[in-house]
Amino acid sequence: MDAIDAVRIVGNIGAHMEKDVNLIVDIEPGEVQMLIDLIEMLFDEKHKREMRLAEIKALSANKANELAAAKAAAPNAANPEAT
Repeated sequence: MDAIDAVRIVGNIGAHMEKDVNLIVDIEPGEVQMLIDLIEMLFDEKHKREMRLAEIKALSANKANELAAAKAAAPNAANPEAT
């Protein structure tokens, strides 16, 4: 959150002029790239998080299917009174 707030502060410096229009704060190319990298990292982390959650959901569905198949293959084991 601190890094995101830092992006906001730097952006405000560039977006909102001071009363003295001769007061300019230069931004170096490396600084711009650092901010772009942060934004890209946030999107990348979201993608990784979504992929991990999708894997967990798929695991859950697979295990539920395996359980259903095991119950179907051995109906008497699931309900011993049926014999």
